[in-house]
Amino acid sequence: MTIIDEILQTDLALQDGEEFRAVVGYEGLYEISNKGRIKRLPRIVMGKSGCIRTYHAKIMKIQTNYGRTTTRLSRNNKQTTYLIHKLVWNAFGNMQQESDHWIFHKNKDRTDNNIENLELDLVRMAKGRDNNKAKFSSQYTGVSYYRSGNKHWRCSVWYQGTNHYLGSYDTEIEAYLVYRDSLQNLKMGVTPVKIKRRHKNGS
Repeated sequence: MTIIDEILQTDLALQDGEEFRAVVGYEGLYEISNKGRIKRLPRIVMGKSGCIRTYHAKIMKIQTNYGRTTTRLSRNNKQTTYLIHKLVWNAFGNMQQESDHWIFHKNKDRTDNNIENLELDLVRMAKGRDNNKAKFSSQYTGVSYYRSGNKHWRCSVWYQGTNHYLGSYDTEIEAYLVYRDSLQNLKMGVTPVKIKRRHKNGS
């Protein structure tokens, strides 16, 4: 066994409590573990030039982009980049992710993709909005557009009979992210702090 083979075998060794399952859509090609590691399965493929290539099993490299971890998976000579936490959830999550659901990290460390650290945000974006009102309404729960004076987005969260006002923001998505994190903190027993934000237009 060569040194490279020994390194590959070491990398492929299971960590404590680790389990691998097929990557959804890449069955037989890649597996993902409940700790966020990606494993390429051994295979023989024909390249674009017609040459035959042999790929050994190995743990894939993970990149970090804007605080989130990603990897590139290949199928039919086409590479696609995926977020690691979504691959983990699709393989191990206890509920199917819909297009309007978020997956967030409980400890707010977006590089920690252990399935135990992931949770599906069941706060959905609102559907079926009236097109005439879409300009002044939000697609997110807990967010509203304030038209009087200096226009901005406000957010508040209702939890266990109490409404918590969370401040106002320049963009809709910014307001929603504050709402989402505050709801998470409330579930953990942490009372959110009311945020007073100065807007770009001076309000």
